[in-house]
Amino acid sequence: MALGGQVMLGDRRVTVVSVHLENRTTPGGRANQTRHLLDAVDRYDAEAPVLIGGDFNTLTATYPERNDDPVAWRKRVAAEPDRLMCPERHEPLFAIMAERGYDWREANAFDKPTQRRAAGDFTPAGHIDWFFTRGLSARAPATLPAVLPDGSPSADHEALVVTVRVK
Repeated sequence: MALGGQVMLGDRRVTVVSVHLENRTTPGGRANQTRHLLDAVDRYDAEAPVLIGGDFNTLTATYPERNDDPVAWRKRVAAEPDRLMCPERHEPLFAIMAERGYDWREANAFDKPTQRRAAGDFTPAGHIDWFFTRGLSARAPATLPAVLPDGSPSADHEALVVTVRVK
């Protein structure tokens, strides 16, 4: 699922898209969704700079691999501690983004997971929410706590922020 449109930054139209990829699929399935998304963005306006952000569910495995045997999944993640925070080698959607001219390295903070786990849930959390940019410079990315005024969680994801400007 994705919602998009355009905003003006100075005198330039910039395409902005909010996306939510499926979590109950494979990394290859998310790659296919990403191809479809980028094709749609290019059909809309191939020349405009682009900011895509949202839940890409870069969980590096299939839903059954993560959920059918949680103990085995935790062991797998423990053997590769950076797997969920730096999922590029397990999620082909990153290579597709790079091939199509998108960058994520400058637009995202890598200091904490973007998933929020309930108290007592020991399932490993990762960086599953991302910004991708094309034709934009990004700076000051941050992952902020998504909380209500009373301090309780407002969602099962943290909030992402980034400052962008047209190149």
